[in-house]
Amino acid sequence: MCNDPKRRWNAVGRVIVSALLLVNPAVSQSIQDFLSSDPFVRMQAFYAVTKTGTLTDDATRIALINLLQLETAYIGVLDQSGGNNENDEYATYYSNVAGVVGSLRDPRSLNALGALIDKGAIVTDALASFGAPAVDTVLNRIGSTDTSVTTGAVIVLEKMLSPANIAGVSNPVSLNKIRVALDIASNSPSAIARSIASNVSSTLASVFLPGDLNG
Repeated sequence: MCNDPKRRWNAVGRVIVSALLLVNPAVSQSIQDFLSSDPFVRMQAFYAVTKTGTLTDDATRIALINLLQLETAYIGVLDQSGGNNENDEYATYYSNVAGVVGSLRDPRSLNALGALIDKGAIVTDALASFGAPAVDTVLNRIGSTDTSVTTGAVIVLEKMLSPANIAGVSNPVSLNKIRVALDIASNSPSAIARSIASNVSSTLASVFLPGDLNG
């Protein structure tokens, strides 16, 4: 078995790059390097693209969203194969990719961000800021058998009902979906998830009248 992390990462990268991304000849060389089978090349390309601070063109936004999906799949394959992904430089890079994609506030990133719903405030803040478009993403994950995913999903709901985000979910459809999600979380094996769900349910009841929830 190969003990060289870089060689192992390269081998895994070659398997998943072709499955997830297609080359777009219209984008820059740095974005093309997002397709590399070498994670260190992808890392350098990411920092080259983001240091310019100009992420408004659609090709770049799509490429960054795809890059996050690629890295998430890459880590999953490493985990399944028993590979070592405990690399501080890579972990920082992965977190930075998630942060940049979250900052785009692009609805096309919802699936990529939803897959990381248990990874902390960078992701939960971003999902909550979408408001109604992200409610289904949360609802689809709140019943997960992984209690950390359920907890992350409830945290997103809590943030959705915060003063900064509540306007984005103050429609009857979203409110009913949130209520359903909270009911699911209230039966979670996780005491933390159940506690947060109880608090969020109280917030929901105090802020909205029954007529608001029923349309």
